[in-house]
Amino acid sequence: MSAPRLLILAFAAGSLAIAGCQGSDSLPQTSLTPPSSGSAQLTITNGAYQVEVVAGPANQSAAVLASSSQSPTSYSVVATPEGAYSVRFAAGSGGAQSWTVRLSPKPRWEVVVQGGTTHLVLDLSGLNLRSLAIAGGAYTMVVDLPPALGAVPVVVTGGANRITFVVPRSSSATLLAGPGVSRVQGGIPEGSRRYLVGGGSGSGYQIRVTSGAALVVLSTW
Repeated sequence: MSAPRLLILAFAAGSLAIAGCQGSDSLPQTSLTPPSSGSAQLTITNGAYQVEVVAGPANQSAAVLASSSQSPTSYSVVATPEGAYSVRFAAGSGGAQSWTVRLSPKPRWEVVVQGGTTHLVLDLSGLNLRSLAIAGGAYTMVVDLPPALGAVPVVVTGGANRITFVVPRSSSATLLAGPGVSRVQGGIPEGSRRYLVGGGSGSGYQIRVTSGAALVVLSTW
């Protein structure tokens, strides 16, 4: 679902938009609690110098929490009752902002990163991941993946100098590197521009990098 349509649906459904508070000590959050089962969607619609997405604590009551290493800071969350959350960082926060977004580990997440950033860190190892799409470019990207539950698509269409995927040893992953990828480090080559990593059985992660990248690194944890 595109960000503009998400915003329209959010307001039409009477969902809430909450602006962030000044400083990192008082954190705004949505009043909608995440579903204990089912799926939720996170869309980050703009970037900053660094954006990090991690799993929050098990008792986190809000679906999305964010904080910045600098002050003043602000962000906004638009949420629909169906569990789609759109996060936008303050337009005036400048390019030096570093944000950490903490997601509730309860639902199964669809994560979409649309905004470009210099450094993108997605430590999703503590989440239940349904899909991941990265459309915003970055100089470096680091993606830590959780154990795969079935087939999980991962698509990167935003360019980067270096992209690192860390795959659990219990899960299998297949990388399809587009012609814009100069070099792949790690993994077992299998056919033209296709690489395997991980030791798990089943369908696992289907990773496609369709954008340009000087180096894609495949490793396991």
